[in-house]
Amino acid sequence: MHALPCAAPIGAATSTPAQSGVLRAVITRELVEQIAAAGLRLRQYRVVPSGSVFCSIAPDDDLVIVRLKALLEGITRLDLLLFDIRGNRHDHLQNIPFSRATVLVAPNVERLGKLPLSTARVQLVAVEPRQLRLIGSYTVRHAPWSRLMHRPDRLAGLESQPRGGSVAAVARR
Repeated sequence: MHALPCAAPIGAATSTPAQSGVLRAVITRELVEQIAAAGLRLRQYRVVPSGSVFCSIAPDDDLVIVRLKALLEGITRLDLLLFDIRGNRHDHLQNIPFSRATVLVAPNVERLGKLPLSTARVQLVAVEPRQLRLIGSYTVRHAPWSRLMHRPDRLAGLESQPRGGSVAAVARR
C-alpha cells in the first residue's frame, strides 16, 4: 500500500476522524482527484438513498470510496451517522464536507481489509436550526476479498437492490 499524498489544506478536505476505526474520514472530490493523480489505486462504490451496495477491498487497493448520493442543495450543515446491523450507533461525524449531490466516505482500509462479512447502515442528517432532518439512509454490505475468490466481477451480482448501488471502476492513473 502507498502513503496517501499530503495536501496543504487537508483540514478543509476532510471531516473530523471517526471514532470507531471503521471510517477514516469524509473527504472532498478535490482530495479524491489528488489521490488519483498521485497514481494510487482507488476502488469506488455508489449508493442512493434507501439503497444498498456490496463492497470489498483488494489487497492492492490504496483507498476505497463510498459515494453516497443525495439531494443536498440548500443544506448548510450535514452530519453522518454510522450504525451496525442491530442499530447500535458507532460514529457521529459532524459538519462533514459534501457537494450538491454526493458525500464521499473513505473507510479505514486496514480495518476494512480485516472485517468479516458484515453490514453497516449510514444515515445523512441535515442539521437545521430547530431540528434534525434525515436526508438518506444507506446500507453497505462488506465481503472479504478472499471470499470473492479474487473476482471483482462477482460483486455486481451481490447487490440486493440493483437500482440502489453500483460498483464503480477501479482507477489508477
